[in-house]
Amino acid sequence: MQPQVADYDLVNNASPFNLVLTGDDYATLEPLANQLMEKVKQIPGLVDVQTNYDGGKPEFQAQLDPVRCRQLGVLGIEAGNELRAQVEGVVPAKFRENGLEYDIRVRMQEDQRNLQKDFNNVWVPNSNHLQVRLSDIARPVTTEGPSKINRLNRARYIMISGQLGPGGALGNITSAAQKLMDDTKLPPGVTYNFVGQAEDLADLVTSMLLAVGLALLFTYMILASLYESPILPLTIMMSIPLSIVGAFIALALTGQTLNIFSMIALIMLMGLVTKNAILLVDYIVQMEKKGMPREEAIRRAGAVRLRPILMTTLALISGMIPTALALTEVGKFRQSMGVAIIGGLISSLFLTLIIVPSVYGYVDDFRLWIRKIFGLDEPKLTTKTTVR
Repeated sequence: MQPQVADYDLVNNASPFNLVLTGDDYATLEPLANQLMEKVKQIPGLVDVQTNYDGGKPEFQAQLDPVRCRQLGVLGIEAGNELRAQVEGVVPAKFRENGLEYDIRVRMQEDQRNLQKDFNNVWVPNSNHLQVRLSDIARPVTTEGPSKINRLNRARYIMISGQLGPGGALGNITSAAQKLMDDTKLPPGVTYNFVGQAEDLADLVTSMLLAVGLALLFTYMILASLYESPILPLTIMMSIPLSIVGAFIALALTGQTLNIFSMIALIMLMGLVTKNAILLVDYIVQMEKKGMPREEAIRRAGAVRLRPILMTTLALISGMIPTALALTEVGKFRQSMGVAIIGGLISSLFLTLIIVPSVYGYVDDFRLWIRKIFGLDEPKLTTKTTVR
């Protein structure tokens, strides 16, 4: 086992990257694991790569002959229990004293426990309780074997694990390892899968994509009901991708990764940045209701709504600065959330004031064209926001 240096994990001490090779025997898994481990070490951002397999321990085995065992009526489990009792002993009872229990172990003499030396003089019982010489049903084998057998789903496995180095992202490392496994021809009966944080990350991405989809759907439904138009909310929702771009740029500049906290920040941004677009579009709609030309309403909305947009955005950025700075060790776990929110707010602050008013004219022309095609009258738009 090699020493490792890594950040302390509040959940467990498992390595972030874990690749599991599953098969029937270690004779096939060990060379494959050693071969893959050398290739995995070349993946950028992954350090301290090692396996949980510790083989090469000398051991003496009594390999049973199934044919001879059936002929002489010897069951493998009975032979194994007998050999275990002769080498390790048995615990037939417990000794109790002063509320404490002690195992009473019955063992053979030390000079009688050498199974390799006395192999031809060892007897085991058969199903008729008759003694059968061990040498008649088994052969002695001196070999090497693992100190511990790890099993997963009733099969043996070897795990290749590693820590994240400077600039290492679990998603990128897992993708590189997946490509490596796709290019590797596995022996028959050997399978692989990623476990631990890599598996959790895949489930997390799926859940987050579902959450983002539902958030977009509900946001659109609320805006469509508010403005009584299925097309006008598209102008407001243009601010969402503008903020996401800023969030990813901020994460890249600060060296943060896309984790559960940064994903939560992306969902939060969907609600935070749309309020800027709502302020603009809502004012434009109000001015158009009062008879102001659309171009003039757009220009006036940018000038009038600039101050409240700046005030709310700067207040949100100021509130997220302590989280982004990660002044404590615990704060580093959610640092990416603060960085992503600040980056998204900054990008949406500038881009929303430019792109949303520009897009509004085209979307409104499209809305009027659709109503003209279907011969619908222009409805009176209503809103609850007070125009200042």
